[in-house]
Amino acid sequence: MSAPTIVAQIAVTSSKRLWSLPNEEAFCTAELMSGAGAVAQAIRQLPGFRPGCHIALNLPTSREWIEALLGAWFAQAVPAALNPYALPEELSFCIDELQAVGIIDLHGTEISAEVAPQIARISLCGSRSVHPSPLPGGAPIPPFDPRDCEQFHVDATLDALVLFTSGSSGRPKGVRLSHRGLVASVAGLTAGIEPRDEVFLLQAPMHHVFGVVTCLLALSTQSGAVLLPAFAATTMLEAIVRYRATISFGPPELFLGLSSCPGLARYDLRSFRRILVGGSPCRLAQLLEIERALGLETIFLSFGMTETTGGISLAPLRASDGRPRVHAGRPVPTIEVAVRCGDVLAGPGEEGELCFRGAHLLTGYLGQPEHGENDWLASGDLGLVDADGLLHVTDRIKDIIIKAGENISIAEVERVLLETGRVREVCVVGVPDERLGENVAAAVISTDSALNKRELQRLCQGKLLKSRIPQKIVFVDELPRLPTGKVARRAVRALILEDGKGKSVSP
Repeated sequence: MSAPTIVAQIAVTSSKRLWSLPNEEAFCTAELMSGAGAVAQAIRQLPGFRPGCHIALNLPTSREWIEALLGAWFAQAVPAALNPYALPEELSFCIDELQAVGIIDLHGTEISAEVAPQIARISLCGSRSVHPSPLPGGAPIPPFDPRDCEQFHVDATLDALVLFTSGSSGRPKGVRLSHRGLVASVAGLTAGIEPRDEVFLLQAPMHHVFGVVTCLLALSTQSGAVLLPAFAATTMLEAIVRYRATISFGPPELFLGLSSCPGLARYDLRSFRRILVGGSPCRLAQLLEIERALGLETIFLSFGMTETTGGISLAPLRASDGRPRVHAGRPVPTIEVAVRCGDVLAGPGEEGELCFRGAHLLTGYLGQPEHGENDWLASGDLGLVDADGLLHVTDRIKDIIIKAGENISIAEVERVLLETGRVREVCVVGVPDERLGENVAAAVISTDSALNKRELQRLCQGKLLKSRIPQKIVFVDELPRLPTGKVARRAVRALILEDGKGKSVSP
């Protein structure tokens, strides 16, 4: 079974409506499939097209994004979701890594020559018109009919999607995900939350694994859905009221933003029953405030990574006796979890690195060896499994910051700061943030005594996304170090939290 097979099979039977904001365009699944068919035909006419080739999707969360995803699958290509808000340098890097034969964007989107100097483009306009450029001549393509599901019975172990994640190396890594992994992820969520006449609020970006999986979950369960291109608390609240949305997935920071929105009491949120929270840690007091403010029936807690095709654990905040408890969910049946302390397996309640194996896992990274079916994936996260079988994530080993669910590479931020020419040495860390989970902070040894925080942030503009520019910067004469000479990041974090008072902190 493959992801496009599932979607195609329900396309001709679903009567649920979907809405794409901000233009409030309404459509049904059958209409969505028709648009996907037009995209598939355009892809097949691109120069260099061959089954299994990569097609880059440079689109916001929208009807067009889903049509592009399905169209690539129906053309037997492998879609790769790009961050449409990324800087040109990052987009260019991703396209080069993919060796993509084409890029799909919205009609009128400006792409600089440095991003895609030679690549063919397919521009979508109004969800119904496809404008390939260039479009060569050739034999006509047979009419597309999603009811003919036999053509989608592809090998489930083949690549279905490429997503880019910020790793500790500082460059985005292309993660190759299989049809089998997508199907397993959707099946695990379906069994865990048991959808019942839902209207999903889809605000997670579609270049993020949770955005893709949640979208497929809504389609495969014949649910209604509202597509939001970006997060804004008032827009989400208005959408819940207008479309009677019932469920949404996202990082805790998103729901904290909703629960603290001015004038919240004005909105009738009685339809909004359940949320799934994942992507970054959250304290019990915050979860209880979200539950109270939004009047929720259930909060599900989950853990997942791009490499695990999204969530591999799921469980409610409240146990069967009603008591709330913070955790990261219970592993789904199709995933194996091991907690390792070096080469030794940890017992129940013992901390170690979380490792995973199963159908959900990636097939590999772009340009790197395959990830074998029976290979374990080391997550880079410290955690444990308690006596009740619940997963807990306690710390991180790898050098990334998770800000509002976004992975930010420490190495990338440090590189940009050093390239300003006014920084001799720097250590970037994540510091706790009540609203965002973590924020980006830096301890800096400057080569210029006149350099201040505002000027250093200005020098980063255009080289880092705004969300990745350090919000707290402490200037120091030296950085704390371990006996090996390496910078002691935990001590740097403590120093920054001391508000840059210059106190000596032991590693």
